Amino acid sequence: MTNTSNSNWNGVLALGRAQGSLRADATGMDIQVLVSGAARALIELDIRDPAVWRRYAQLISAALRAEPASREPGP
Repeated sequence: MTNTSNSNWNGVLALGRAQGSLRADATGMDIQVLVSGAARALIELDIRDPAVWRRYAQLISAALRAEPASREPGP
Protein backbone atom coordinates (compact mmCIF):
# COMPACT_ATOMS: atom_id res chain seq x y z
CA MET A 1 0.00 0.00 0.00
CA THR A 2 1.42 3.38 -0.90
CA ASN A 3 1.60 6.25 1.55
CA THR A 4 -1.22 7.94 -0.35
CA SER A 5 -3.43 4.87 -0.03
CA ASN A 6 -2.54 4.64 3.65
CA SER A 7 -3.53 8.25 4.24
CA ASN A 8 -6.85 7.64 2.47
CA TRP A 9 -7.68 5.03 5.12
CA ASN A 10 -6.82 7.27 8.07
CA GLY A 11 -10.22 8.97 8.26
CA VAL A 12 -12.15 5.73 7.92
CA LEU A 13 -9.99 4.00 10.52
CA ALA A 14 -10.26 6.94 12.93
CA LEU A 15 -14.05 6.93 12.59
CA GLY A 16 -14.24 3.17 13.23
CA ARG A 17 -12.07 3.51 16.32
CA ALA A 18 -14.07 6.49 17.60
CA GLN A 19 -17.29 4.50 17.21
CA GLY A 20 -15.72 1.58 19.04
CA SER A 21 -16.41 -0.78 16.14
CA LEU A 22 -12.82 -1.20 14.90
CA ARG A 23 -9.87 -2.74 16.71
CA ALA A 24 -7.63 -0.03 18.12
CA ASP A 25 -4.56 -1.57 16.47
CA ALA A 26 -6.05 -2.07 12.96
CA THR A 27 -4.17 -0.39 10.12
CA GLY A 28 -4.81 0.26 6.45
CA MET A 29 -2.21 -2.38 5.67
CA ASP A 30 -4.13 -4.91 7.78
CA ILE A 31 -7.22 -4.29 5.70
CA GLN A 32 -5.31 -4.51 2.42
CA VAL A 33 -3.55 -7.74 3.36
CA LEU A 34 -6.69 -9.45 4.67
CA VAL A 35 -8.94 -8.42 1.77
CA SER A 36 -6.44 -8.88 -1.04
CA GLY A 37 -5.19 -12.16 0.42
CA ALA A 38 -8.68 -13.64 0.62
CA ALA A 39 -9.60 -12.33 -2.83
CA ARG A 40 -6.42 -13.69 -4.40
CA ALA A 41 -6.93 -17.12 -2.84
CA LEU A 42 -10.58 -17.30 -3.94
CA ILE A 43 -9.69 -16.23 -7.47
CA GLU A 44 -6.82 -18.74 -7.70
CA LEU A 45 -9.16 -21.47 -6.44
CA ASP A 46 -11.72 -20.36 -9.05
CA ILE A 47 -14.40 -19.96 -6.39
CA ARG A 48 -17.26 -17.94 -7.83
CA ASP A 49 -20.00 -18.68 -5.32
CA PRO A 50 -21.07 -15.34 -3.79
CA ALA A 51 -21.90 -17.10 -0.52
CA VAL A 52 -18.28 -18.18 -0.14
CA TRP A 53 -17.03 -14.65 -0.86
CA ARG A 54 -19.51 -13.28 1.72
CA ARG A 55 -18.27 -15.81 4.27
CA TYR A 56 -14.69 -14.58 3.91
CA ALA A 57 -15.82 -10.96 4.02
CA GLN A 58 -17.60 -11.75 7.29
CA LEU A 59 -14.50 -13.47 8.68
CA ILE A 60 -12.37 -10.44 7.79
CA SER A 61 -14.93 -8.12 9.40
CA ALA A 62 -14.87 -10.22 12.55
CA ALA A 63 -11.07 -10.11 12.64
CA LEU A 64 -11.13 -6.30 12.52
CA ARG A 65 -14.01 -5.83 14.93
CA ALA A 66 -13.28 -4.34 18.34
CA GLU A 67 -13.53 -6.70 21.27
CA PRO A 68 -16.74 -6.20 23.25
CA ALA A 69 -16.27 -4.46 26.56
CA SER A 70 -15.47 -6.97 29.26
CA ARG A 71 -18.36 -7.78 31.51
CA GLU A 72 -18.12 -8.11 35.22
CA PRO A 73 -18.67 -11.69 36.39
CA GLY A 74 -22.10 -12.30 37.86
CA PRO A 75 -22.75 -13.21 41.49
